[in-house]
Amino acid sequence: MLKIVLVLWASLRLTSAWAEDELIVYFEDRAPFSAMDAEGRIAGLVATPAENAFRQAGIPHEWVMVPYKRQLMQLQKNAEPACGIGFFKTPERERVAKFSSAIYRDGPTVVLANQGFRPKEKSKLADVMLTKDVRMLRKDASTYGPFIDDAVAKAKPEIVSTTAELKNMALMIAAGRADFMMITREEAQQLIDSSGETGKQLHIVQLSDIPLGQNRHIMCTSQVPDAVIDRLNKAIERR
Repeated sequence: MLKIVLVLWASLRLTSAWAEDELIVYFEDRAPFSAMDAEGRIAGLVATPAENAFRQAGIPHEWVMVPYKRQLMQLQKNAEPACGIGFFKTPERERVAKFSSAIYRDGPTVVLANQGFRPKEKSKLADVMLTKDVRMLRKDASTYGPFIDDAVAKAKPEIVSTTAELKNMALMIAAGRADFMMITREEAQQLIDSSGETGKQLHIVQLSDIPLGQNRHIMCTSQVPDAVIDRLNKAIERR
């Protein structure tokens, strides 16, 4: 009995001591999911519910802007107690990181294409992927979920890989360096609306067989205590 009490006391002491320091929370400038406004506040479709969860759970935190690929590397490296927001949960990532409950669910993924690439109305994903000489722009280390990832693996379209951020990816599509990219409808519309003349060179294709999008989570290194994840989850469930 004494041993159990000591273990519980040590666990509570560790969590309390850790909580005195600010938890690093990564984000990227990726409207409409996360962005910093003129007053330095972080907000967006995933940033706002994440911020609310950290605040309501009483977890001190510091927002740090880091590109997506570097975020993923840092979280998988497990170098420090840190979290990133808006990540998809995959078996590979679950082996090295911890995930909160879902903070947002995407709508169906769409095709953002240049004006020269126009699939037929109500096309299926495989039809697009198997189009002759089609070039798909894809960000390094990205995943679209099993349905789309499997379709890409089977069709094997020409992949144009990039580490560019979404704004520059949209420029690449508009300039014809690739025919299309897969993206959430929320982001596709945001890119078109905010890109001026470039936006006129882009259009959205809604495919007929794309399912509802995946859940997005707060992804943390394994150094973040389970008790902190539990507090986050309780805050998320209360919204």
